Formats: sequence, C-alpha cells, structure tokens
Amino acid sequence: SSNQYEKAAQEYLQLLQYPNNLSDVESALLLWWLNDEDGQKRNILRTQLLKVLNKYPDNKDYNELMIWYSTQEKDFSMAMKQSKALDKRYTLLGTPVFNVANLALQNKDYITAIDGFQYLINLGKATPYTQEATIALFEVRLLQLYQQQTIDNTNAKLLDNDLKKYFENNSFSDNNFSLYQKWICFKATYLNEEQEAIKMLEDLLKISTLNTQKRAIAKIDLAQLQVLNN
Repeated sequence: SSNQYEKAAQEYLQLLQYPNNLSDVESALLLWWLNDEDGQKRNILRTQLLKVLNKYPDNKDYNELMIWYSTQEKDFSMAMKQSKALDKRYTLLGTPVFNVANLALQNKDYITAIDGFQYLINLGKATPYTQEATIALFEVRLLQLYQQQTIDNTNAKLLDNDLKKYFENNSFSDNNFSLYQKWICFKATYLNEEQEAIKMLEDLLKISTLNTQKRAIAKIDLAQLQVLNN
C-alpha cells in the first residue's frame, strides 16, 4: 500500500543522515523498484526526497541522490540543473556536471550534453575537465548534424571552421586523435571535400611522433578514401 511505501522510502532516506551510505541506498532502491510496474514507489520516493531536501538543503547525499534519481528516470535536464547547483555549492571542480553530461550523451540527449560540456568549458582553469569537455562538445555537435534528416550547410560550415581553429590552437595529441579522425570523416562524407580529407590524412602521416597504431589507422583511412575518390 502507499502508506507502506512511504514508510519504506522514509527509512531509506533516513540512512542518508549518516555518512557513507549513498551507494548502498542506491543499490537498495534499485532492488525495491524491481516490481514497480506502475511507478508508484518511484513517485513516492521522489515526493519524500523533495521533502527531506527542503528540510536538509545542506545534506550533500540527498542532493546527490536527487541527481541519481533524475538520471534513473532519464530526466537529464533536471539532473544537469541539480548537478550544476551541487557543483557550485560544494566546489566540486565540475565533476557532477561532467558525469551527467556524459550520461546524457550516451542516452542521445544532445541538448543537455552540450549544456553540460559548455558549462565546463566556461569554468576554464577552475575544472580539470576543460580539454575533455571541449573535445566532447565537438563530438556532440558532429552527432547532432548526422542525426538531422536534411543537410545543414550553415552549421556544418560553422563546425568545420571551429574544428579548424581548435587544431590550429591545440597541438595534436592522443586525446584529440579520435576527434581529428572524425573531422576527416566529416569532411569526406558530409561536406564532400574528399581531396581536403586526403590531404589531411597525408599531413597526419608526416607527423614523426604518431605512434604505430594510429599510423596504421590513418593509412587504412587514407587507402579507403583514395579508392572512393578514384
């Protein structure tokens, strides 16, 4: 009954008055929800969680549980809003935002992913995630263009230009190799600039510090493009 469910939810939340119980409570809730076809238990937990958040706004675990609950419900925009608030309140260097942005990306919620990665880029030196977020933001923008039903030349040119600027200002590294590859693919397939893509791969192979594995990948890409172009 709903009274029993309320009591159970309150007991689970009560455990978060004590430290180091968060992951155990999350695991217990997943089990409790196994036979929750009508979503009643989830709704009751949400109501009870909002109550304790109002009563104990400084309890970090309640705030983290609310983010976790939102991601379980696939409500990533809500989770993003909460993770930004948590990040600001506890100076967490962008970690909760980075985690939610990646979850949103995995679940194809590109708008929320972009919002999160942009937030991290704006933090600049205040977060260790700036470089990762910059690369991730480019990758989401590429995915967005590929998802659209029609060719979007305006945004494609804008993205191409932003990628050009990025690689002019950032030295080539293991971290951005995958992005460079995706840019070449984008040039060849979306922008129909096969010759430019071939030249980029040829330039890439001239880099003496390129490791064996990456060199092999670049050679395969180049061979495939040359076949398609002839």
